[in-house]
Amino acid sequence: MDRTQVIGLLTGGWVAAGCAAVAELAIADLLAGGPQPVSLLAERSGTLADPLYRVLRALSVVDLLVESADQVFALAPAGHALRTDVAHSLREVVRRGGGPLASPAARLVESLRTGRSAAEPVLGTNEPPPALDDDQVLRGAQRLAEISVDGGVGLVPLLGAAPAVTGTVLVEGHLAETVRRRIEEAGLGERCRVVVGDPSGELPGADLFVLSRSLRHWDDETAGRVLREVRRAVGANGRLAVFERIVPTTPALHPVKLEDLFLLLSGPGRERTEVEFRKLFDAAGFEVTGLVEPPVDPRAECRLEATAR
Repeated sequence: MDRTQVIGLLTGGWVAAGCAAVAELAIADLLAGGPQPVSLLAERSGTLADPLYRVLRALSVVDLLVESADQVFALAPAGHALRTDVAHSLREVVRRGGGPLASPAARLVESLRTGRSAAEPVLGTNEPPPALDDDQVLRGAQRLAEISVDGGVGLVPLLGAAPAVTGTVLVEGHLAETVRRRIEEAGLGERCRVVVGDPSGELPGADLFVLSRSLRHWDDETAGRVLREVRRAVGANGRLAVFERIVPTTPALHPVKLEDLFLLLSGPGRERTEVEFRKLFDAAGFEVTGLVEPPVDPRAECRLEATAR
């Protein structure tokens, strides 16, 4: 079993939920006559263009649809099975399904119509922090700060590589003990403190603020509010380092498109393109100064660097 097959097993429930929603909305019937832009599909199906695009983009990864430039979609050969007017149509079977995420699948259509998430946020991941190029990230910073929304601590490798640097991690109360334990296990208890608070409220001051897999948990409004608070926290000469997966703007197959479907199903967050990140940063008072992409693994995080403007 190769890597692609394993990813397929892990994401099967998300795909099933997306297929069920597309079948409910009769998207395949709307595409029977040929390619259409997502804006028209949204209008004809009574949905919002942005969440509909995220679902269709994900289903293009599994060869149900084909995406071309400018968010235009067509049916792939397998997608014709979801049409109502073909022999042995699978539309009703798929529409009534939804796989292991049947409950979120049932709410996904409503999410496409209203823009609200299909479920509550899923937090508390045990993923390790991303690999960091310590020297390039630090560049002389002495005070680091981070917001942890899932129990991860991206500051651990940075503080471990720089004994004179101190850190502060802001976390909501239900994850505080998890974060404290990880900091203590890394031997950093004396140099890294944990502060319980609201991520969109007042933040600890720092020379460098690190957001590691945080922005993906929030919608644009919340992410923008947090980034504005980060801008205030770092002051006039501060910097921001963000570690996130970036959605390619080309129709190329990429696992992050499936992960974005999961976020649409499970919480208010979203994966973003480079342009979408730049817009968020600019509106919050940051200027993007660098983008470092992973050399091999498409699932690895990119590093976006920005300075206060």
